[in-house]
Amino acid sequence: MFTHNSGVGNADFLWSIMDVSSDEVLRKMQQVVPSYPLRASFIYQNIFYLAAGKVIEKLSGQKWEAFIQARIFKPLGMSNTYPILKSTPTSNLSKPHFRVNGTIKVIEATSADQIGPAGSVHSCIDDMSKWMICMLDSSKYAGGRLVEPHTWVELFRPQVLVPASQCLGWFQHDYKGKKINYHTGSLAGEIAMHAQLPEAKLGIYVFGNFDHAEVRHALVYKAFDLFALGGNRDWNAEFLTLYKGIQDQADKEEAAFKAKQIPYTQPTKRLTEYVGKYTHPLYGEAVVVLDDNKLVVTLNQFVSAKLGHWHYDTFRGPYTQDWYGKAMGTFSLNVEGKVEKLTYEGMEFTRSN
Repeated sequence: MFTHNSGVGNADFLWSIMDVSSDEVLRKMQQVVPSYPLRASFIYQNIFYLAAGKVIEKLSGQKWEAFIQARIFKPLGMSNTYPILKSTPTSNLSKPHFRVNGTIKVIEATSADQIGPAGSVHSCIDDMSKWMICMLDSSKYAGGRLVEPHTWVELFRPQVLVPASQCLGWFQHDYKGKKINYHTGSLAGEIAMHAQLPEAKLGIYVFGNFDHAEVRHALVYKAFDLFALGGNRDWNAEFLTLYKGIQDQADKEEAAFKAKQIPYTQPTKRLTEYVGKYTHPLYGEAVVVLDDNKLVVTLNQFVSAKLGHWHYDTFRGPYTQDWYGKAMGTFSLNVEGKVEKLTYEGMEFTRSN
């Protein structure tokens, strides 16, 4: 459940393209087709952390949010930490930022409340320092300890090699011969990273309110060098080169993709004939309407994109939430020549009206 090798691939669409309850997210997981045999590979999987939260609720008789408030936040004095976004005061809440078409802008906060145990906690650096100090002392705090010693050992015992070790909720690797425990977190326009050098009793926590601000990695390893391990390696330059290379490769792939667009084609049908409702038992509902000679596709009354003609029966265009990027949909006809299916961002929907 915690080691991402269950065989079930990434299923974040269950909360990113629909607004359903956490119980419904888990119910729909029954329909997700495994990507590989049990323990045969590794694909990061958030939804099973939600399942773990439901186990907590079943055993404790408390909502997950109340349980971690009582068992973690309150004992550690984390008075400015909140388990889900909707319970977080907005008066002093940072705003997420995203680079859209070359311009950095404030965007809407992404809620992960539906899968809260996987990463919906909102906190501040003062409170996270309390959490880190507790973690660096094997879960001990002034009033006792959060977990039993044998449980603590199990938490950091390697479970999967990916090639770094995956423990129970932590990645692990060596740096200069020393063990590093770490994990990152990302929502649209927001990032975090918690890294520990247990032997030196050193913990680093980085918050950021800009999408995938990967300077977090440079800050972590520079801090390890400065405060514990020595060295003058220019982590900033190295990570800048690394991530600039990744972005350059993405730009090349986008250019190559655009080059494959076939010009001077026309849709098979009139645009009005693509309009309708398309459904899938797992992905939900895609409603297509015509607006200003373009097709607007709305998934589950939650996320929309306005698609212009690309080529043949394929359409492409920006999401209404422009930081999502662009979406693509291809329509298929049945043997009678009528529009029957919509393949949208890899998800196939069948026309229902």
